[in-house]
Amino acid sequence: MNFNKIICLFLFFLGVSVFGQKDSLRYIPLSQYPPELLKVDEFGNKYYYDERQKAKFYEINGETVVVMDELTLLNKPKFNNQLDKNYYYFLNK
Repeated sequence: MNFNKIICLFLFFLGVSVFGQKDSLRYIPLSQYPPELLKVDEFGNKYYYDERQKAKFYEINGETVVVMDELTLLNKPKFNNQLDKNYYYFLNK
């Protein structure tokens, strides 16, 4: 009986730790912003600059590109691939 409770409690905390990380960057497609808020960079690409997140949001060749003013390292980062993971750990050395 106690063993089942311990297993359930362990699974609960495991689920919370795995799914507890929230994305800190919020992106809205450029088409949803008013045209007066969009800016053009030196290469002629349109972007939206978000003051709160301190990031520029581009759409280049149909892909979303985010350029941040400052790099923020998190306790529990979310990686897209092994290259991102290696780069993050390189920065923390």
